[in-house]
Amino acid sequence: MLVDAFTTHSTKSQGTVILLHLRRSTSFFGETTDYDGNLVEGLMNLCMERRETGKKPVMLCVVTRETILQSQAFFLNSRNLNGEVQASNLSRDMTEKYVMHITGAAAGVAPDLLQYVFESSGGNPFGVEVVLQELRQGGAVQVSEEGFLELSDGDEANLSQLAYPESLIGIALASWEKLLPHQQDLVKNVAMCSQEADCEVLNILDLAESFGSSSLDCVHHACIECDMQFHEDSCTVVLETTSK
Repeated sequence: MLVDAFTTHSTKSQGTVILLHLRRSTSFFGETTDYDGNLVEGLMNLCMERRETGKKPVMLCVVTRETILQSQAFFLNSRNLNGEVQASNLSRDMTEKYVMHITGAAAGVAPDLLQYVFESSGGNPFGVEVVLQELRQGGAVQVSEEGFLELSDGDEANLSQLAYPESLIGIALASWEKLLPHQQDLVKNVAMCSQEADCEVLNILDLAESFGSSSLDCVHHACIECDMQFHEDSCTVVLETTSK
């Protein structure tokens, strides 16, 4: 690759970002599970500086959780100038297409194997990659000569013996440890009462508890707001147990 020129942007708190001007169009991809606000803010400032000075624009695509978007002022300020696309978890059919794309299995994915990947990841694209990575590293799956992703031993009944991916457990525990004690209680209570809960449910619960509502009323309210099934008997047992 040939470099025509470069642009720099420096601040005391963020250091210096150097952007190389390559001869051909090039895309750079960086991935980290530890959010670095200074790095992203520095890149965003660099993009704005190039736009304001009439230089060729640079597109910066940041994939992150809504909680981070709401907690960083520079994201909020940039929403008026930049586009925002809300991403959601993949459906079962979309999960199969994504698995086929990652593995090169042009003919499809074995049904039970696809169900295992979908349920383990919840349709989260990053989770899908983690599950597949563990399966492939352990030699549990292969792409057949016909282009079909299947278990290496051909027996899909063995899927029931596979442990939940350790990498996903580690990611979940890391996120859990960042929660405040009362938020951990909310997650624990809701997870025991329903497998459908998402961030929207937890936000409703957190708000309801701040107004002094009981835990059972909070769960019931969240289920109604998010069109989830509510099982009062099981919720009562769980909440009584976890409050002891």
